[in-house]
Formats: sequence, structure tokens, C-alpha cells
Amino acid sequence: MQHLFACLKKWEYDDLHCKEFNEALQRCVTENHVHIQAQLKRNREGELKFHIASEGSNVKEHAEKMSLKEINTLFKKYPQPDLPKPPYNPHQRMGHQPYWGDQFNLKYKRGKKS
Repeated sequence: MQHLFACLKKWEYDDLHCKEFNEALQRCVTENHVHIQAQLKRNREGELKFHIASEGSNVKEHAEKMSLKEINTLFKKYPQPDLPKPPYNPHQRMGHQPYWGDQFNLKYKRGKKS
């Protein structure tokens, strides 16, 4: 795409001289469109299946039938409370830790006093 715009700028936006760059861009766009349509078709037919259960789990039979969209819907419906949300804070006091404790060994470190 950069070569196409450089060519167009060179020839003052006359696309007759930049035919090969334009054809390459159009070919790339059509190949991408075909790939996306095939991916959507496979997703609609349910060919994209994912395993979310381990070998010893009794949920494995049901998990093999789930598509990626169904898994994402389940994760949105039942969020995991233990997973942190970005931005992550590495120096965050847990509920069972006292305020006066030095859990992160920051008391005697050099640097800005807070």
C-alpha cells in the first residue's frame, strides 16, 4: 500500500502508471475477503470447536460441542472474580495482610518516600 501511494504521489495521482501496485492491492483485498467468508461459514456451521475440559473431566463431551462464541458467552455470563483486571498492581495489599506490615520489603529501599 505504501508503494502504491508513493507511485501515485510521483505521478501526481495518475493511476495508469501504478497499475501493478493497484492490482496487487486489489488481489490482497479479494483474498482476504474470501478467507474471512470461509472463516464465517465454518463458524456458522460449528466446525470451530474448542476443548475447555481436561481428560478426566465428565464435562468433556459437552465441551467438545461448544464453539468459540458459546465459550465467550459463558465467560461473560459467569465472570471469574479471582482474575485481576488490567492495569495490574503488583504491590496491592491482600485482605488478610495488615496495613502496618512490610509485605513487599519496601520500607528500607532507596527511592522516593511515600
